[in-house]
Amino acid sequence: MHIQVHRPEGGYPLAVVKEGRENVPLVGFGDLHIGSPNFDKKKAHKVRDWILGTGALWFGMGDLIDNGTKDGPGASWLENTMSPNEQGEYVTELLKPIAGQCIGMVTGNHEERTYKATGWDPTNTIAHNLDVPYFQHELYAKIALERENTYTLYACHSTSAPKTNGLALNYVERDWRWAHFDILAKAHCHSMGFDAVPYVEVEKKGEVVRDCYRYTLLTGHYLTKPNSYNAKSARPPKPTGTIALWLDMKSRDREVRPEYI
Repeated sequence: MHIQVHRPEGGYPLAVVKEGRENVPLVGFGDLHIGSPNFDKKKAHKVRDWILGTGALWFGMGDLIDNGTKDGPGASWLENTMSPNEQGEYVTELLKPIAGQCIGMVTGNHEERTYKATGWDPTNTIAHNLDVPYFQHELYAKIALERENTYTLYACHSTSAPKTNGLALNYVERDWRWAHFDILAKAHCHSMGFDAVPYVEVEKKGEVVRDCYRYTLLTGHYLTKPNSYNAKSARPPKPTGTIALWLDMKSRDREVRPEYI
């Protein structure tokens, strides 16, 4: 695997991944909220170990740390089990074994609390310490074995938090129509979901009309419910973890198979 990031002046940065395997797992890893008393440490380490063991490509989806601040919503600055500095150190050690497999990172609203108050971006520092590409709000990527076997990826933590998986998937389908990518990945809503949306396209090379799919991925979370803000709002628990997408790099059909982890 080889990753190169193109950063044109005034344009969109793009991560280009050259991949030699025929089947490649892809994982969005975010909403860990390290430092929260509800942080599901066991599941976070399980997913990290799965990424390491399979050699999966992954991308950071923000809210890696809970980052409770006095001016932030709720009382998380009192409830956090470790300081923001300790949270950053913890997530760096957690992700260090898989840093070489990372396409890039985007930030989340919990890290934005510190950026808004001080101008310091914790996610940027975490990415720098891990030596992985940082894209701030939006990750644009191309994953290719050969020119005709390419997947395009758009990932954003986002600010919308629909309460159910169905509403979150519908939100992406409705409001991200401008994003013409094979895979659209969203975090923030703490939902774990997958959808394949069919469409038809005319190939630019050759006289062929073919059926295609665009895939929507909700990248999950790592918070248990007891005494959480979900409990405060009488919302149901959501399963922790995420969904890996297995990309078929040997077929021009660009098939994707989800696996819950």
